[in-house]
Formats: sequence, C-alpha cells, structure tokens
Amino acid sequence: MAPIVIVDSPVKAALCRECFGGGAEVFLLDRELLTAVHKSVNRAANKQDFALSVLDDGHEILAALRRAADEDIYIVFDFDADADYTAWLLAAFCRRQSGRRKPLTRLYPVGMGRLEMDDARHKIRVVEAESGVNVYVRRLFDARLGVHLRRLLGTARGPADLPLNLSSLTAIFSLADREDEIKAFEPVPKWQIIADLRLEGRIFSVRLEEAYDLTSDGSFPEESGAGKLAISLRQDKFLVENVKRQELVIPPPAPYQLPELLHDAKVFHQLNPLDTLDILGRLFDGVMLDGEVRGLISTPLVGCDEESVANSLRRFAERAATLFDGEKMGNDTIEPLAELIFPLWPALEGRRLAGELTDNERHIYDMLRRRALASLLPPALGENIRIEIAGGPETMFALTLPSITTPGFLDIWQGRIARDFLEPCPLAAIEAGADVCLLDLRVEKMGGISAEPYTIESLLSDLADFSIAPQRPVLRALQAMLESGYIDCGGNGFLRPTPVCRQVDAIMKRAFPQMQGVNLSAYIEQTISEVTDGRKDLDFALKQFEQTLMMYGKSLIKRKLTVKVRPRKRTSRRIIKQSSLRPTALDEVLDSTPDSGAADGTGMLPAEAVELEAEEVVAPGSSMEDAGAVDLVETEAEPVDGGENITADDDISAAAEYEEESPTADVLLEDGGEGETAADSWSAELSNVLEEALEEKEGDDKEMGQPPVSELIATEQSKNCSVCGASMLLKKDSFGKFWFCSAFPACRHTENYSEAAALDILCPLCGTARLIEKRTPAGKSFYVCPAAECEFMAWSRPHDVPCQICGSPYLVEKKGTGGRLSLRCPRAECDYVLPLAGDSEVISPPPVDKPKKKIRVRRVAKGSARKRVRVVRRKK
Repeated sequence: MAPIVIVDSPVKAALCRECFGGGAEVFLLDRELLTAVHKSVNRAANKQDFALSVLDDGHEILAALRRAADEDIYIVFDFDADADYTAWLLAAFCRRQSGRRKPLTRLYPVGMGRLEMDDARHKIRVVEAESGVNVYVRRLFDARLGVHLRRLLGTARGPADLPLNLSSLTAIFSLADREDEIKAFEPVPKWQIIADLRLEGRIFSVRLEEAYDLTSDGSFPEESGAGKLAISLRQDKFLVENVKRQELVIPPPAPYQLPELLHDAKVFHQLNPLDTLDILGRLFDGVMLDGEVRGLISTPLVGCDEESVANSLRRFAERAATLFDGEKMGNDTIEPLAELIFPLWPALEGRRLAGELTDNERHIYDMLRRRALASLLPPALGENIRIEIAGGPETMFALTLPSITTPGFLDIWQGRIARDFLEPCPLAAIEAGADVCLLDLRVEKMGGISAEPYTIESLLSDLADFSIAPQRPVLRALQAMLESGYIDCGGNGFLRPTPVCRQVDAIMKRAFPQMQGVNLSAYIEQTISEVTDGRKDLDFALKQFEQTLMMYGKSLIKRKLTVKVRPRKRTSRRIIKQSSLRPTALDEVLDSTPDSGAADGTGMLPAEAVELEAEEVVAPGSSMEDAGAVDLVETEAEPVDGGENITADDDISAAAEYEEESPTADVLLEDGGEGETAADSWSAELSNVLEEALEEKEGDDKEMGQPPVSELIATEQSKNCSVCGASMLLKKDSFGKFWFCSAFPACRHTENYSEAAALDILCPLCGTARLIEKRTPAGKSFYVCPAAECEFMAWSRPHDVPCQICGSPYLVEKKGTGGRLSLRCPRAECDYVLPLAGDSEVISPPPVDKPKKKIRVRRVAKGSARKRVRVVRRKK
C-alpha cells in the first residue's frame, strides 16, 4: 500500500515525493485542522481524556486519515512544540475515526537531503501523546494565568500589546532581577596610572601594576593619590626589566548552537531572534539546485538522535576534506551533539546562492559554514609576551601582548576576536634591558569588576531552567520585547531592561506580593511539571492553581463583580439566628472591604466565619521541595446535636454564602478571546499604579547600597576592630552575615563573614586572599574576595587558568545546553573556551526521597460549635 506523508512546507513535500517514490500520497498541512478540549481524567487507564473538535471537516488530510487502515503514515514536521501538538492531534483523530491500531510515525531528519531522509526512515519514532499533552497543559495554564491577570490588572497584555504569559513574564523577571543585582553590587570606582611609551619608533601603553608601599594591584581609592604618584614618576627613568614568553594555544570552536548563533546574529547583523529562526527554517528547507531539492543546513532545533547526527557530521567532514589539503585538517570528527548546526554541503559558498537567498540569509549561512569548517582545522599557535617595565626603583608597569605564529582555524573564522589579533606583534623582538622613552602619564578611572548583564545566550540558558526551551514561542516573546521597547540591546549584545520592563515587573510584584518575580514563575512551572510527570491530575492541579492565585493575587483595579447567591439549606439553627441578626444586603457585601469581614472578591467568607484551632499551611512557592508524597487521613469529629456530617468528597469552602462567578471548565487557549472589552486595555488607572510602583522600586534601589541591619546575632566579643580596636559584633542583613564595629557611628568599619570554607583559589585580582562563595538575597551564588581592599567578584566559579587570548588571569565555569561544563573567558569581548579536564557529562545526583507528610483533617457539621482541626505530621 502507498504510504501517506504529511508535511508542513512545500520543499519537504518535493523531497518526500523523491524519497518515497511516486506512489506515496504527500499532503501539505498549511493551517490548523483540529483542536482539543480536556474532559476528565480516566482513572482506570491513568491518563487524561480529551475531546477533539474539527475545524475544517472537508480537508483532504482528514479524509485520508479516515480511510487509512493499514497504510504507513509518516509525519515530517519541524522540531518544536507546535509540531508536537499538531502531530498528537492528527494521531488521536486517526485512531478515533478509523479505529486504526497501527500508530502514526514521525520522521526526524537531520537535514533535507536524500541521505538524511534515509537515516530518518531507519530511525522512525511513534507519535507520542505525552509531548502533545504537555504542550496542551502549558497552553492551558497560560490561558488560566491570563484570566487571573485580567481579574487583577484588567488586562492580560502589557504596554505595546505584549502578551503576559509564562515565557514573557519569566524573561521580564529575570532581566529585572539581574539589573537589581548589578546595582546592588556596583563596584567601588578606583583610579589607575597609564604610561605612554616609545621604543624604536613604536608607541605603546602600559598600566601600573605595583607601587611598593602604596598599592599592590596598581589601583588607588582616590584620584589624588594616583595623581601625586604620576607627578613624581615623570622624573624617573623607564627600563624594560623582564620579558616573559608563554606558549599560546587557541583550540578551534565547535559548530554553532542555537543560543550562541542568536546572540552573534544580533551583534554582527542586527537580526532579532525570531527573524534569525525564520532564516534558519528556510535554510533547513533548502533550495532547488540542479533540478533537485537540496537542504543547506542541519536542523536548528533539538529532536534528532545522536546516531543520525554522527552520520551527518561524518559526511560533512568527508565533503570538507576536499576543500583543504590533508595535512591542514586538524580534526576529522566532531562530537555528535544534537544541538549543533552545520552546513550539509560545505563546498557550497554563500555567494553562489545570491540568486536563491536574501542578504541576511547569506550572512547567516556564511557564519554557520565558516564556524563549522573552523571546527575541523588545527588550533592557532603562538605565544603570550609579558613585558615588565620599571618606572624608577619602586614602581612596576606591565603589558601582555599575544603573538600568533600559526593562525590555524583563524584563517577562515575569527568570531568575536579583534581583527588586529592576527597582525604581527610590534614588540615581538623586545628584550630585557632596553631603554624606553616616556611620552605621557595619565590617570584613568577604572570601573572594577561588576555583574555582567544578560545576553541573548545567557538569558535563554536561564530560561531553560524553567523548562522554557529556545523555540518559536519564547523567541516570539523575546523579539516582541525587543521591538516594543521592553529591552535595550546595545552593540555589545548586552540586554538591559527599559523603564517599561521595570514597570511591568513592579506591578506584577504588587499583584502577587507573596510570590514575587521568578518565585511566581517557579510556582507555575512546578505545577505544570507535576501534571506532565503524572504526579497530579490536571483537574486537581487546575483547581489548586485557581485557588492559589485567588488567594495570593491582589487586585489593583476597581471593577464591578458579578456575583450569585448560593442557596443554603434551611436549618433550625439558621432560623433562630435570623431573628437576632439584621440581614445584610448584597450591595453592602460588595462595597465592604476585607477588613470589615465581607467578601473580598474571591468568593470566600470573612475570616470570622471559620474558626480554626490549629492549622499549618505551606504557601505555594515557599517550599516547593516538600510538595512530595502526602498521606491524607480524614477523621470524623464527634457528632453534635443538630449538626450534619461532612464527607471527604465535600469541598472545604462549601460554607461560603457568596461565590464569584468563574469561567466554565472549557478554556480558550488563544490569547484574548471573546471576553476582551475596553476595560482589558492598559488603562490609565493601572498606569498610575505602575508609576507609583516604579517610584517605590527606585526608592528601594537607592537603599540597596546600604541595606538595613537586622537584629543582633552575637553580642559576645569575637574579634577586635582593626581600625579603632573596639569589639566587633556579628550582624545580619538581607545579603548575609558580617562583622560590624560596636563603636558605630564613630567607626563604620565592617569585615566579611563567611560560614563556608574558602575555595582553593587565590584571588586573581589581589593574589593574597582565597576566594569565598556567597549568595544574593535571591539565592544566586557568586564568588568574592574577602580582602577589604579588593573588589573582585564573579558570578560563575572561577578557575586559576589564564585566558590565552586576552590575558584575563582566570576563567569561569559555564554549562552548555548539553549539560557539559567548559571554562570560558569572563570578558564579553573574548570567546576563548577551554574544555574542562575530565568532564564528559554532568551527572545529576540521585533524587532523595522526601519524608512524607501525614495530614489529619477533622470535619464537623456546618454551624456547629466544634472547631475544625488540621494536624500535619511528617513521617520519619
């Protein structure tokens, strides 16, 4: 029987007709045909149940699926969440309409070529319902979040019509938190002395590195001190005291991965992320060359197995070997990672595709081609020349210059390396003892080492911690933020939040005061993962999600609520009470405030209506690790005269007399919908609230430099102040513990306190103290030098390994998308990468079983004198 092939682009359709033969039925899916609505949980089968809705019943694809019996059905889509969702819907429709037992299969070709398609046909995978359900669940929770944002803010869209969903809000929270960290740890400005010298007609500049009895690192806390020394040095003689040469080896880079490519495309060609992804999609589909479809690059998204990637990389290396001499090839194999993007035809240059590709498409293709070819070439070789120049008997100036002798891969790809890096070193022949002529001495301000802003690459890496993959939805949100003025991207690729972004962050923190920033994102992601992992039913998780946002969300606008009265059974106790209580009108309930004990818009009774003897509640988001296995034991309270027993299936909040109308269970997954009105816009009232929030935020930022000190921790004398000799006390603020002089305010001396042992790494800045690890108020680790006069700080774990390109005295650990650790240069303009010795793959520690909770709930009849008691015991 002829197979049925469903594709999502005309180029895929043409290639599939060639590969499957003329008898195959190839259909192009150009629009949405099906949608799903969650019905219930099939507890017998332990899976979710969905109802399918047909949007275009007469489409030829649906007709072919209805009549399919034993034919092979292949789906060839892109590798993203939308494709997973569509494939799941088609598989469910085929199974329900035709009673087909044979599953649909999906092909994951590395590239659009005959050989790549043959590899994919040997590695077919069944369309799994799990991936499609996961996409549906995420969309459903995004839609429910939008409902609550409209309730709290009046709209689910921010300024410039930006959809406020999990992806965009997490990006906003991350950018705002990083900006807060930059302001909180802004380095103290220092001054340095720069000397302009001349040697044999060559002019160069050196920096003061040491001045005996004055400074050990060449910096001065005050400009006046550097100025006095500069004046005295003008009379001294400058002499080359020492020249040190060290071998320089720059390893070739691996082919591009998507986050790094998005960053470089923005820096070098000013292309936004979604535009770059669209270009990659067109390059992946390929063009018509010599009468046949020829894909140009491998897939930009993860989905292929490593064996197929290894086969394609092997063919790439074989084809590239014809471009270079055999002796010039440094590597004939590349580690097969599914995230790598490389050209399928390395001999095909971008200029030959001028008639088929646009300028931007050719730029991206050339970047991919040169980077992939560079990964096969030998490393660049040379030496680092360190020149030490004495300026008189008590000062030392220094300069480090690279000298490349064998360029290796740098012949075809330089990346972010400066162009003059390959030029001959002007001081390569310098020797010790040479006299140099002083031209000028100047004092310059140095900013020190501060927190580094986000780049597109690092932001996508942090979003991946929230299971937000760098796919089309998140890139669409990121591009909308760039185009709408939420993010300012400079020429160096750094992303800084604008006032609009800070306003949205401030208003969201006001709307959710107990789940601020990334804590809200973490709670939503935790709830979604519990559903997708099967730990919670979707209905139950949605109900908890609704209750949590109703409880912790704070409405910032005044809106008229539509309420309905829930009928209650008339009991003798209630009739007796009516004679002594004045009836309360419904309007009075709506106009009253939560402080007066009336309904607050959440559908719950005042706190006085329910008396609790003892109740322990864990706020969502505050301790998500403990949301593990829980044993719920229901016990009946002792019966009371005139009361009634409440079973375990009754809702705890069934005693509420007034209930807010809520949407039905069928939720539209699209943003907006029929409920959008003029009140859903970014109103002037909300803008005023945003301005107030921003003013408070700016006020908090000003105070972050001097955080308020909390209660005294230790009053005993533990050490003496090195300034005044008074005893020092251990205190604690929002940034951790520190030693504080007891003679304050006469003496303001403080010293660092660290409970953790110092790292076995000398500070690369001062070279005297050993680095320690600290944490920010948000829980992020960073590394600092405990010396009082040193301002060293790094966000990633430093290693005492110098950079072979720019001369940075240390490298930091970075984790790639594949989980592999490497050492990278901390400077943004340098892209030196060194594989971490002995690291092959990051192995996560085995999960630790959390102790179970045992919850005992005692329920009593409504209106009885007994109190409901909830006791939480943790099993040992």
